[in-house]
Amino acid sequence: MPVEALFLARSVVDLSLVLLAARIGAQWLYGTIAINFLLIGFFGAKIISQFGVTTNIGNIFYASIFFATYLIYERHGKKAALQTIYFGCFVLAFFYLVSQIAAQTPGLAASAAINSAISVLVTFAPHSILGSFVAFIFAQYINISIYHYLYERFKGKYLWLRVNAASIVAQMIDSLFFFTITFFDASGGMLLQLILAGWLIKSLAMLVGTPLMYLDAFLNKKNRV
Repeated sequence: MPVEALFLARSVVDLSLVLLAARIGAQWLYGTIAINFLLIGFFGAKIISQFGVTTNIGNIFYASIFFATYLIYERHGKKAALQTIYFGCFVLAFFYLVSQIAAQTPGLAASAAINSAISVLVTFAPHSILGSFVAFIFAQYINISIYHYLYERFKGKYLWLRVNAASIVAQMIDSLFFFTITFFDASGGMLLQLILAGWLIKSLAMLVGTPLMYLDAFLNKKNRV
């Protein structure tokens, strides 16, 4: 299957599951944020070629975190959306710390292949961890601030505008911080490509998610009637 088709499939499946969780309850919605952070942790280092550019596979998972944030905002407002910053940082810290301890625990020869794979998978460089924290804190705060401003400015109208405007700006901030800190030793050309590719793909993923935001708004309105 072409890489671009897999991109669409990952986007639709992940975003649809986030929407399904939102329909079930707030705890489930926060759970999708945690799951997508874990997916980033496990698969984020996988480098792929997509739309003719080099990027990592974790972009869809990060876009889904923003998508979940918008659903939280629509249901519970700005204060609840800002809580995702603390929640996300806790999940990141929990995952990184516990995974490092688990990876350092000696394994028996019977699971030698698994031991080696786990060690490679969860051994993160310090600048990768720092990049994740800094990028998420700044990008998520800007994301929620822009979304809230547009919601207030247009009195809840133009859902497509606040979703995509907030995402486009915040995803650029995220890509700029994360890739600059994580790949600080990369050449200027490669670093620029990683930043722009990550920003483009995450923004495209949110375009895929926009109809799902309208579906959620329609279902909420219908349930209130």
